[in-house]
Amino acid sequence: MIFHLKLDHYFKPIPLIFLSCSLFIFSGFLPLSATEQLLLSIVPNENSTHGTMHGYTRKNSQSPWTQSFPSTPVNFGKNGLAWGRGLHSPQTGLQKKEGDGRAPSGRFKIGFAMGYASQLPLGNKQWPYHQVTERDAWIDNPLIPEHYNHLYTLQPNQTPPPWFESQRKRLGDFAYEWKILIEHNYQNPIPGEGSAIFIHIRRSEIKPSFGCTVMEKKALEKLLCWLDPKATSSDSVLLSEKEYQRLKKEWELPELY
Repeated sequence: MIFHLKLDHYFKPIPLIFLSCSLFIFSGFLPLSATEQLLLSIVPNENSTHGTMHGYTRKNSQSPWTQSFPSTPVNFGKNGLAWGRGLHSPQTGLQKKEGDGRAPSGRFKIGFAMGYASQLPLGNKQWPYHQVTERDAWIDNPLIPEHYNHLYTLQPNQTPPPWFESQRKRLGDFAYEWKILIEHNYQNPIPGEGSAIFIHIRRSEIKPSFGCTVMEKKALEKLLCWLDPKATSSDSVLLSEKEYQRLKKEWELPELY
């Protein structure tokens, strides 16, 4: 079970893995077998900007994957893919960097949702949600390492830091009505290795993103209602077809082809 706690100035999810009724440990890494909800996105190759997302669930590690969220067209970074920092072991090849216009490939925990809408779409399963206001910022500047790649919320009567205005969240942009955090470089983030990776509404059917996963609004609404906080772990995987074939057995991925 994942609890989302308010820590200091920013809203930072902390996974709690229960070992018994009285003992738990803090960890950002669950075994592959713990995953009960999976978003699997596949692109033709590492330079592709468009692909398909599939959603799967299973009852436990011994159960087969069942597709429970329909295959959905999605757009990715304008410059293709690069390996991110997530739940997978380090991979050889191009690595994700801040501002490179690439979507992070790999396996990542799905984090909390946020947006300027007052609530998630009707029918949601109470996935953790933070309503964004003018007092919120997401830190993508590597020169602010203490808050890099996290939500920062001004406290009542707090004087904004000098950098706050440049990092403030954008309100009223239709593409950001809701966003779902993909936890690339989120646990123990390394400044400069990429930030602010979300699933959100696309700007057009063909326009790629700067690194996020973007889709039609109706598809995002359905996805927000599909995510279940009762799942032991909800993960997102993004791979090229070649890497999917190489890793599907090791990562216990569903069979697509």
